[in-house]
Amino acid sequence: LFWRDTYHLVGVLLTVWMFGTPIFYPAHMVESQGMGWMLMLNPMYWFVEMFRQVTLFGIWPSPGYIVPFALVAAFTFWIGMRFFRRHEPSFPDLL
Repeated sequence: LFWRDTYHLVGVLLTVWMFGTPIFYPAHMVESQGMGWMLMLNPMYWFVEMFRQVTLFGIWPSPGYIVPFALVAAFTFWIGMRFFRRHEPSFPDLL
């Protein structure tokens, strides 16, 4: 509602983020090139790794992935809630 011109930019950024997350390729390819630190900056990597641990290996995800993912998710929710509450009165005017 506020930034209508960002529609195309968000699509491009989501595509780059998807290819930056090891979904279609194994994570060890990135780690073997010395760029494993980049994976740890990507919260989606944590989610994909947890999903793989549960579905492929049948084990619970390690707390090293659950705790940071939960903290980032809670922080993102909090920021979104604050933004929504602050701008909620102006939504009908923009629609």
